[in-house]
Parts: sequence; structure tokens; C-alpha cells
Amino acid sequence: GYEAVTFGNRGNTAAFLMILGPPLLWLALDRHRPALMRAFYALCLLPIFANIAIIEVRAAFITTVLTGALIWRFRSGSRLAYVVFFSFLGVALAGALQKLPEFDEMVTGRLTPVLLLDTSSDSSLQGRSEAIQEGIEIAKRNGTLGIGPGCALTIHSQTSAHQFYVQQAMETGILGL
Repeated sequence: GYEAVTFGNRGNTAAFLMILGPPLLWLALDRHRPALMRAFYALCLLPIFANIAIIEVRAAFITTVLTGALIWRFRSGSRLAYVVFFSFLGVALAGALQKLPEFDEMVTGRLTPVLLLDTSSDSSLQGRSEAIQEGIEIAKRNGTLGIGPGCALTIHSQTSAHQFYVQQAMETGILGL
């Protein structure tokens, strides 16, 4: 049901949310804007964060944290902002892990293999890693001009290399990349 009303799959929804989220966060933290507008932008972030939690796309979690840290840093104008940001994030994460057992399960079960680059313990990561490696091999064999835009659907065993730059190199060669 959720996927039917979004963009067909969670990855597409995550990409859309990652396009909307950072600019809204930037605007919400902009001290030069009126307080009411900043509050409106912050309010707009709530459904974005809620949907990121619902879809559970690991890349969206990691990207949200990293872009949040960068925006926080540039908006504050201080390198100390990184320390404050990650301290707050650590305290919030520790509290969530302690109080919400399902969150603890999601973090340890789904994010730990990603953070440790352990493709052997997660079949999704293993499949993506194999798809990326296959895409790189196809790109190497067809390095000059690639296999042609959209041809991954017929040549790549999984129809996609699961990484944009690998897909682009595979389909359009080094010049297209």
C-alpha cells in the first residue's frame, strides 16, 4: 500500500525525500528568515523524517545524518558544531536504543552490516555488491562508449548496477561518465 502511493519502491521514495529534506533543513536553520517561515520549514521536515523512518532505507538514514551535520556546521559557522551535532546524535541514539527495542533491532540488524561493510551477513548488501562488481566489469569491457543507454536492462544480470556512477559508466562508457 505505501509503495503504491509513493514512487513504486522505497529507494525512489528515499531519493525524493533526500532531494526535499536538506534544502528544508537549510531554510529552517537560516537565521535571516522570519521565525514563522523557519517554523513552517521545520514543520515540513516532520513528514519527511517520518517517511524516512517508515521506509527504512539505510542509505537515507546515513545521508540524512551526514547532510544534517554539514548543514548544521555551515549554519552555525563553527567547527565546534560538529562536536555538538554528533554529541546530540549520540545521546539521542543511545536513548532511542534503550527505550525502543524495535529501533535497537533495526539499527543492529540493518545498519551494522552497512557501517562495517560486511556483505556476507546481509543478503541485500551481498546482492548489491555483486551487482556493482558486475557493473564495473561490464564497464571495463566496454570502456570507450559503454553498452548503450538503457541496455543494462538486457545485459546486466540484475538489470542495474545499483550505483548511479557504475550504471552510467557501464551504459555510456568513460566519456559518458
